[in-house]
Formats: sequence, C-alpha cells, structure tokens
Amino acid sequence: MSDTLRVAADVRGWLTDLLTSDPPMARLAGEAILALLEHPAGPGSPLMPPPPRSSAA
Repeated sequence: MSDTLRVAADVRGWLTDLLTSDPPMARLAGEAILALLEHPAGPGSPLMPPPPRSSAA
C-alpha cells in the first residue's frame, strides 16, 4: 500500500521555486515531507512552536 500526497498548487509552486533558488533547502523540505508520510503526527504538541511573544505590551 502506498500513500498519495496531494499538494495544493501554491505549495507545489513554492517547492518548485525553492528547488531552483535553494536546492539544499528543497531537499530538506522534501525529506521532512517524506518523514511525515512515514511517521504521521499523532495527538500532542504541534510540530512548530508558537512564535515568541512581543515584549511590547
């Protein structure tokens, strides 16, 4: 059984541009996508932490 990855057109365009502008980063992005396909995120914390809060309040 194989997984099918559906990518939105804007994301596909971004990845294509990244491949042209920064091939090493494009490879890392591709590896990250493949890792998520192999080990989907489960319940718990998000993969990315929230941005830092501004000190101006």
